[in-house]
Parts: sequence; structure tokens; C-alpha cells
Amino acid sequence: MTELSEKSFDSPPIVEEPEIPETVKHIKVRFSVFFDGTLNNRNNIDTRLAFEKASDLSKLDFEKHKIYRKCKTEDSFKADYTNVATMEGYVKDSTDLAEKINGYDLTLKTYIDGSGTEDDDKDSAIGYGLGWGPTGVRAKTKKGMDKVVFITTKEVPDPTTIIDLLTIDAFGFSRGATSARNFIYEALFGDKLAPLKEQFAAIGKR
Repeated sequence: MTELSEKSFDSPPIVEEPEIPETVKHIKVRFSVFFDGTLNNRNNIDTRLAFEKASDLSKLDFEKHKIYRKCKTEDSFKADYTNVATMEGYVKDSTDLAEKINGYDLTLKTYIDGSGTEDDDKDSAIGYGLGWGPTGVRAKTKKGMDKVVFITTKEVPDPTTIIDLLTIDAFGFSRGATSARNFIYEALFGDKLAPLKEQFAAIGKR
């Protein structure tokens, strides 16, 4: 007679599957920020030129038409493009991680209108006269910071991605040069880039 017991049916040993390490993506980012000068606004110049060159005004965007009729005497609409505004157009940007430019995985850029101006609006005397207020030097610095954070997090939405290197190039003309210097100071020592520093652990630790 064969005796059966629990020992006769021991479960096979459990073989644990090896842990597969999570793949963490490391990237390098270069961001160029262009601060235009006092009473210089590329968007407003574009609006004026579109109005002047439109052979058939019915083809001109109706809202742009209204804006120009209201603001055509403002200096930011009568000006011409500055070197800063022009140079921004020649900087190649790439959001394709497969296409590296000078060793950077992402190459981004943004343009900031000059003190005393807002897109599609009348100029501000306090902004261009004193560099204060919603269109002043510090306001343009903050606008630059906000755009850097917004564009970077848009292009790199994955919070597990680590930015090993963030290079910021800041260019400025007239009061825009002051905003550019203030921008670099805030980037190094301020908290306006906190959203990036929190999301991408490598920033601020190097």
C-alpha cells in the first residue's frame, strides 16, 4: 500500500521574476529667450504690415483690422523690427527628441515683447516711461519665466524625465537687456523656475 501525505505533493518552489528597472530618460535642453526693447513689439508690427500690404482688406483678419484701427498711432505699431526680434527668427528650434542640435535633445525659444507694450493693445506710458507696472521690466522678466516653464513642461510632459542640463541663453535690447539680466538672476537664485525644479529633479542639484 502506498501512503499519501502532504509531503508527497509539495508545491514547486516559487521563482521570483527579476525586477525590470524602470527606464529613466535623461535629456539636455537649451532654451533661448529674446527680450525686445522699449516700445518694440513684433506682433504689433506684424499687424500693421498685414494691414498695409493687404490689397483686399476683406481678406485681413477682422479682429486684427479693428485692433490696428484702434492702435495705429501707438509707437509699438509704427516701429520696425529690432535685431533681437529678427535674430529670434533665425534660431533653429527642435522639439523632436530624435533630432539633436549641438548635443541638445530639445532646443526651444521664445520672444518677449518690449517694455510699455502688450500684444494687440495700446502702449503704456508707465511701462515705457518708468519701466514699471504690468508692462515694465520685472513684468517682462516674469513673462519670460512663465513662458519657459510652460513651453518646457509642454514639450517634456513626463515628470519622470530628468533634465541633466538646462542651458538658458538670454538676449535683450534696450530695457529688454535689463529684463534679460534680471531673468538670469531669477533663474539662478529665484523661485520663478520652481515648477521645473520640482518636476525635473536634476535641475537645482547641479
